[in-house]
Amino acid sequence: MGTKKSNKLYAAAAALAVTASAVAPGLTADAASKVTVKSITAPKSISHYGGYTFAVKKLSLPKTVKVLLSNKKYENRSVKWGKVSYDKKYIGKYQTISGTVSGTTKKASIKVKLNNYPVDVVEPKLAPVAVGEKLNLPSTIDVKYKDGKVIARSAKSFNLTAEKTDKAGMMKLSYNYMGKNSSIKGSIAYEVKVAEITNVMNEIKDDMLSVSADVKYPAKDAKVEVLVYAFKDMTKEPIKVAAELKDGKLTAKSGELPAGTHAFAVKVGEVVSPAKDFVVEAPMVKEVKAINAKQLQVTFNKAIDKATVVDEDGTLKSGVLTVATVSGESAIINTSSLSSLSEDGKTLTVSTDSGFFGGKYVATLSADAVKTKKGEFVAAYSSSVLSFEDTTAPEVKNVERIDSSKVRVYFSEPLSSQGNWTFKLSNGTTVSVTPDVSNILKGYVDLTIDSSVETGSEITATILGAKDVAGNLINPNPSTVKFTKGAKDGVKPVVSSINALGLNKFEVKFSEEVKNVDVTDFSVNGTALTASTGSVAQDSSDKSKYVVTLNTALVPQANQTSVLANVAIAAGGIVDNTGEEFVAITKVVEFKADTVKPTLVSQEVKKEDGKEYLYLKFSEKVTKAANALDALSTKQVKDFVTTTNTADLDGASDDKLVAVGSEGKEFKVALSDVTFNSAALVQGAEYSVTLTGFSDESTNALEGTVVKFTRGSDSDTAKPEIVTAQEVSNNDTIQIQFDRALDGASAVNKANYSIDGLTIDTVTLLPGNIVELKLVSGTNTLSGYRSLNVSNVKSKDGVTMAPTSKNIDLDENVKPELKSATIISNNQIKVVFSEAVDSSLVSKADLDVFVGSVQEDETDPDFAVAPVGPAGANTEFIITLGDALTATEYAQTITVKVVEDANVNSIITDAEGNKVKVGTVVVSK
Repeated sequence: MGTKKSNKLYAAAAALAVTASAVAPGLTADAASKVTVKSITAPKSISHYGGYTFAVKKLSLPKTVKVLLSNKKYENRSVKWGKVSYDKKYIGKYQTISGTVSGTTKKASIKVKLNNYPVDVVEPKLAPVAVGEKLNLPSTIDVKYKDGKVIARSAKSFNLTAEKTDKAGMMKLSYNYMGKNSSIKGSIAYEVKVAEITNVMNEIKDDMLSVSADVKYPAKDAKVEVLVYAFKDMTKEPIKVAAELKDGKLTAKSGELPAGTHAFAVKVGEVVSPAKDFVVEAPMVKEVKAINAKQLQVTFNKAIDKATVVDEDGTLKSGVLTVATVSGESAIINTSSLSSLSEDGKTLTVSTDSGFFGGKYVATLSADAVKTKKGEFVAAYSSSVLSFEDTTAPEVKNVERIDSSKVRVYFSEPLSSQGNWTFKLSNGTTVSVTPDVSNILKGYVDLTIDSSVETGSEITATILGAKDVAGNLINPNPSTVKFTKGAKDGVKPVVSSINALGLNKFEVKFSEEVKNVDVTDFSVNGTALTASTGSVAQDSSDKSKYVVTLNTALVPQANQTSVLANVAIAAGGIVDNTGEEFVAITKVVEFKADTVKPTLVSQEVKKEDGKEYLYLKFSEKVTKAANALDALSTKQVKDFVTTTNTADLDGASDDKLVAVGSEGKEFKVALSDVTFNSAALVQGAEYSVTLTGFSDESTNALEGTVVKFTRGSDSDTAKPEIVTAQEVSNNDTIQIQFDRALDGASAVNKANYSIDGLTIDTVTLLPGNIVELKLVSGTNTLSGYRSLNVSNVKSKDGVTMAPTSKNIDLDENVKPELKSATIISNNQIKVVFSEAVDSSLVSKADLDVFVGSVQEDETDPDFAVAPVGPAGANTEFIITLGDALTATEYAQTITVKVVEDANVNSIITDAEGNKVKVGTVVVSK
């Protein structure tokens, strides 16, 4: 224990140390007072979020630490810490940070844990958006963290500012992403674009302009149309043609336009494409050429009125076309030349009446002779010198099944000779098939398969020696074709597509035409449809397409505009036309609400029963609003004078414009019922009516569409009547005499004629208002009266006859044929016909006997043919050969061939006058 002196000394030293410390801070208290820091209490560890740059509250270490002094007292001393590392290797781990403590050399330490924190927002690249449309934002945005990981975070957590798409340009969305103790601010760029119109294409057909274009970024609810500048006059108000924009494809079709050079531009909202020129040609001949030695083909640029080029009997109209022979073979074209007009009305094919093309020629089309379907004259035309030499061999083009027992073989050109035909099964057996060669100049032969041939049998026809008009033999020679009798085609019908047409309809497209389709074949989401829950209808133009309508529309879920549904079609009932069964199928179909506005597809003035009717056809089923057609804005042009007023297309009672058919897509109105300015339409005046007042089943309204037509005149409304109907010339032919000129198309329509129990093969319109019916040979097995039924035949003015029945006396038309031939001795053959024939007409001129390929000599006085039985009608006859058969001859194939006697009055016939069928029978031994 120290002395008092020592204690005083210590006290003085301590006071000196304090004073020295105040004077000289570098001098430690320990040195002065001998009180030392025994230990440092470590602060609590720290767990920090947010890093440094983006931290809302920065990392803060304690400013002091608690120390234990040597005098056993505690005090807080200031501390200066080392640097915290933000390197990613420390993320999620504790790092120890050292600190320098005031008044001691001892070090303090603290543990700091840096939790993972966001360091960047991966700003998404947004797709451009059209003006007025909603920006397509992602549901999540990627955030990059300190440890290198990228995590998708909900877009809602970014506090995005409101989007703006009301005008075009580069825009930004500001964001502030708030993590735990962190905030990252920035912006996401996006572009609002004006409409882009590319790939503008056009086509002229039937004087109408069709336009298509690709459109990107159309402004919301932008009006789409095509602006047509008549005769390229850009100073005048253009013709505005409503367009349709669907899935980025714009389509539009104008009304008829006059001949000349015009221009058009596509307009989407306020964006207009550069103008493009197009030409509507005046009616003209585009080309004249000989397509083979028999036929000349004239191609027009517009559909031609058939009545101005082809007479009612199928021959060339007088004063239309002449052909002058410059050199070579003489080819005669006249009013007896068979002529036909293609379905599109643009190709006239004319056959020579005599001679054939084999040299040089000049073809001339007369002025003011040929008219288009619109009544415009085709300009006169004279060809350059045409050279033609037919060295091309005819070929079999294709085989078409007419029905289960009849096929038609088409050739590449008309034939002058059908050559020889043989028919065999795959095992080599000869079968009975009858060729009808009456139409070889039309380029086809009909083959009727005998009833004795089994269903499903494949038959090979061999054609030898067939020639065209120039004498070219068929290539290859012989040629073969194969066909099958009444067999299934081996191809099962399948569904090509199922497309929704709104929330209550879907369209089913089959791979081919099918039948037995019923609403109960369909089910939606596992529930089969019934007559009370839906209906099905076949498309009027595409027979392989059906539309199914649900009585109750599907309902989308909240905030949805479409419904996904399972559509199933059952097997069992549906088959194709050959009996192949449909295989069941299920497809997922998206049903969307219909927002597409209906459009006017076509307009046409037709004559029916002598009256002019305006036909309007729409893109889908529409309904007309009450009183909506009473005062349509209309322009009338007559003698170059233009008058603007209103037109009434529906009459005072709103019942004049009526639906055509049951689909609701087409309407018609008699022009005599249409008024302009409350008065009847003026003959010869052109009217342009702005059509409105129609809407589809989803209440989408038709936009104003201009309908243009010219008022002609109504014609005689008297109905054609039958004067006489009788069998003529042979048992296959019936002629019907009418009291007035007929419309050719309806007169030759086979569907307009029927005879109870019989089948009509062909219908031909002859001069003098005579219609000739050809029965299928061999189908009338009984003689007697039959009922001839005629309907829907029209006069040349379009008036339809009243349905009429006439009783006519018809003879049976089954032709006798040689059924068998048998050797009954070494110089005699017995032949048997299918029925009794007139014995007086059967001679050796009708029956040729071949041993192998060598014909027996019929000039031998001993060669004879005699009936078995008394004179008159017989079925059996004996052929006596001039010489007895040798053993070598007997070993060969012996055949009897029935030929048509050169003397028409000596041809073998049955009791009703039916001529024998030519053909060959192998002799049985």
